[in-house]
Amino acid sequence: MVDYLLLPSELLIDILNRLPLETLLRCTSVCKTWYSFITSPSFITTHLLNNNNNGSYLIVTPSNNHPRKINYYVYHDNESFDECVQLEFPIALSHSKFKIFGSINGLVLGLYGVLMFLWNPSTRKHLIVPNPDITFNSHGCHRDCIGFGFDPLNNDYKIVRVVYLIKKSGCVVPPEVEVYELRTHSWRRSVCAGEFSYCINEDVPQAFVNGAVHWIGYNSKRVGGIFRNSIVSFDMKTESFGAMIVPDSIAQQRTLSVAVVDESLSLIHMKLESCSVWMMEEYGIVNSWTKKLEIKLRSFYGPCQRPLRFTRNGHVLMAARSGDLVSYDPESKKIRGLGINGGINGDQQSFYFYIDTYVESLVLLEDLDRVLERKGTSLLPNKRMKYSTYS
Repeated sequence: MVDYLLLPSELLIDILNRLPLETLLRCTSVCKTWYSFITSPSFITTHLLNNNNNGSYLIVTPSNNHPRKINYYVYHDNESFDECVQLEFPIALSHSKFKIFGSINGLVLGLYGVLMFLWNPSTRKHLIVPNPDITFNSHGCHRDCIGFGFDPLNNDYKIVRVVYLIKKSGCVVPPEVEVYELRTHSWRRSVCAGEFSYCINEDVPQAFVNGAVHWIGYNSKRVGGIFRNSIVSFDMKTESFGAMIVPDSIAQQRTLSVAVVDESLSLIHMKLESCSVWMMEEYGIVNSWTKKLEIKLRSFYGPCQRPLRFTRNGHVLMAARSGDLVSYDPESKKIRGLGINGGINGDQQSFYFYIDTYVESLVLLEDLDRVLERKGTSLLPNKRMKYSTYS
């Protein structure tokens, strides 16, 4: 019988990396040595690099039949778009109003009511993010914008919260900035805003590209008195803001949002019956903006909402106003239903879908253990951390 504890570390890494994730999780119970090895940051990173593209999508939508239930599905990126697993939402619901901000390396950042959480669907582990420092009680009226990304320098996941205090004259610029670090499980104030004069609206989509989170914003100073959109970025490594120019033809349109298409920073311009997709083919180079696609939004399923995801075969996933998730083929110009129906999110009047790449990863295992140790508790099966709300 082979004593696996005596195997060279390189061979052990190779063997463990080939195992299905569920088997790998069971291996953490073999002994303390294996647990420490599998939950170590170095192995988690190695495992992630080997499993970063499995051709599946995580789809999140409220349930039509149960208002307090959120459906999480994983679908294969193939012609039939068949379902491979349904996941359980990690938090008991009292209503259906929720939001997903983003997903990085298999780790999902979501907001349920005023409760922010990190969740790894593949390991079924979640962590409640503590209350931020800036609240209504401490600073009065404000609005905020949330960004989620990865800091490769410190091998850490971060949440940035850009807070605009509201006065009689409007929003105060520059904003207050808070950064949450997963490794410390705490918020800290940042002084990175400096002379930053851009405003970012609430509830705008984010795009994490090239180590930075991006949103649509505008310069509050309005040079020449003209409104013009820009792409506002926050670098997770340097914790500094930046801004990029968008194409002149759409710079003054108020229906712009950012997206990631083929791993490139992109723009989606929504119009009444169509939308266009622009791609920055070379990151940071303004002259590389290229209009890639024009999509007609009316179909058999009724008017469609904004594109949600671009598949590997070049099709576009969109939500129809009928509540159906549909796929658009740019070559044939045809739209087909995928047999997936969405639910209405809270008091919104539109159907809600969130779609992102599904990555099987061990992210959060080691961090969750460390946080629980700091709180004086142990990591037990189905252990739920207590949480509170903030205002």
